[in-house]
Amino acid sequence: MKRFFVMALFLCVLSGIKAQDYSENYRAWTDGLLMLDDFLGQKPKNDTSALNLGWSYKVEEKQVKIPHGRITYPTYVLYLNKSNSWIAPQYVNEHTLRVCQTSFDLLEVYRRKIVRDMANQTASSPNDICEYYINKQEQWFEEMCDSTRAGQLTEVMNRYAAEVDSMLADQEEPDPVSMPLGKLRGRFDLGLGLNLMGTSNDCYTNAPAGMSFSLLWGFRRNLLSMDMTANFGAKCKQDFDTDRGPIYEGDKVNPLQAFLHYGFLVNPQSERAVYPLIGIGAVGITGKKLKGEDSAPDVTGFSFGVGCLLDIPLYRNIYKYNGMMRNYYLTPYGTPYGTSAQQTGVSLLLRPTVNFTSMPELNGLYPTFNLSLIVSWNGRAYDRR
Repeated sequence: MKRFFVMALFLCVLSGIKAQDYSENYRAWTDGLLMLDDFLGQKPKNDTSALNLGWSYKVEEKQVKIPHGRITYPTYVLYLNKSNSWIAPQYVNEHTLRVCQTSFDLLEVYRRKIVRDMANQTASSPNDICEYYINKQEQWFEEMCDSTRAGQLTEVMNRYAAEVDSMLADQEEPDPVSMPLGKLRGRFDLGLGLNLMGTSNDCYTNAPAGMSFSLLWGFRRNLLSMDMTANFGAKCKQDFDTDRGPIYEGDKVNPLQAFLHYGFLVNPQSERAVYPLIGIGAVGITGKKLKGEDSAPDVTGFSFGVGCLLDIPLYRNIYKYNGMMRNYYLTPYGTPYGTSAQQTGVSLLLRPTVNFTSMPELNGLYPTFNLSLIVSWNGRAYDRR
């Protein structure tokens, strides 16, 4: 019987202890005004302070939808640490709570400034920016506690609270869309699509439709593009004697084009990139593979041309580091640069070109008009330089 009463007493004591998980120990600024019940810490015996506000800035990832995509970005979120926050027993009242709330609001003001400055500053380190604003908050907090006697002087406290409320209203939450993306450092595209062609020459008839394949690599504003097109359904207009057999007049042939293009980005601030292009390459026709030959007969000529590449984003997944999280990589000179943002997505590439081609047994150059409609799977990297 005695053991039963001891066990019952032990269970009663346990039931009187307030259970609290790790996640319940933190309260975000966005959860609303502080309450006296949020201060669960124990005041140290030798501490003469009237209160202690335990808080932290935690890095959290957030997402926002944009036209044809989304932005993922890290940001600071302000939390109250309940187990590390306390008010001395003789100061447990609404006046002291107002001091805590005003200080908590000021921390939110500085959080927004830290996020803004980290995204905009390229020279300062994140630690320096945080340290600057945290020191300002500590000075303000000490001055407010002393001047208001921990909030008990109502008129003085009103002035501090009004000033912080004004600062909070003026300092808006940083907009992740308007935060700088950085300058384009490099891009890589793999594209497949439709090629529309129009030409008139003495070698083959027109073949309006075909396939286009492109591989693009860019650095800063420069672009290199390897492009191949294959159009179908043309007919040869004369006889050709090739190393792999003859191509006779009237035979079906496929016009092929392989080009190396160079482009320069003329509108780096625009979401729709425009690159004027110049290129050189080879153009030819391929006939039907003959019996006994390893490959089909072909006739090849030299070509050069000019054009333009228009990049229209269809979907973008952008990750902005905003100066908080940086991927570092080394240049050939060993200098570290920080990536400010990365992007993956799908684009529609429009590439109109005019090429001038010289073919065997043809006099002069004949023009070819091409319009390639390419779906591109791509990646982009940006930096803070």
